[in-house]
Amino acid sequence: MSEILHCVVLDDYQSVARDFIERAPEWEAIKQGVHIDYYNEHFNSDKALLGAIKPCQIVIAMRERTHFHAELFSNLPNLKLLVTSGMRNAAIDLDAAKKSGIIVSGTQSAKGPPTELTWGLILSLARNISLENPLSQTALSTKCLTDHIFVVAKDMQSAKQEARKNTLFKQKRMHIDSIQEIRTVDGYVINPKQCNAKGTEIVNYVGRGLV
Repeated sequence: MSEILHCVVLDDYQSVARDFIERAPEWEAIKQGVHIDYYNEHFNSDKALLGAIKPCQIVIAMRERTHFHAELFSNLPNLKLLVTSGMRNAAIDLDAAKKSGIIVSGTQSAKGPPTELTWGLILSLARNISLENPLSQTALSTKCLTDHIFVVAKDMQSAKQEARKNTLFKQKRMHIDSIQEIRTVDGYVINPKQCNAKGTEIVNYVGRGLV
């Protein structure tokens, strides 16, 4: 009976590699002679990394999340094949791998996703999407880099008018990017009440438990 090889997939934080390998018919023959382990969490030290991959003959590295250097290779006597997703990986010392007799190979990848991700990041930075998105899930946020003005108004048009009257709005020459209606604060439903001809103000909170 031939020896069963041991393979480890590193930094598979979204389980993409696991899902692909488990369902791809091309891997069925490989899995007959290779035992595969998957690690979603990144190893923050060489000691922890060696504890997981030292017995292995094959390691699959997901992009450049783990650094493979000369000292690490010297402590991996069983390693024969190091595979990286993509054809380039600056985190792998190729000269050190060659001296250790380790074959390094890469995989083909599509050219479209990097372009899409680049534009996604540009839009996120330009419009603070990563910061503003949590606000759509919660009523209030105190950890945001943009300024927010809270007003009490009977409708959206009145809210815009009240915001433009705000001193901060005028000082910073702000513009209205979006308006979000807030009905709850700290788990309480706001109970606005018309009190005079000038507008509406909050007179009390009506407790309705946490929302």
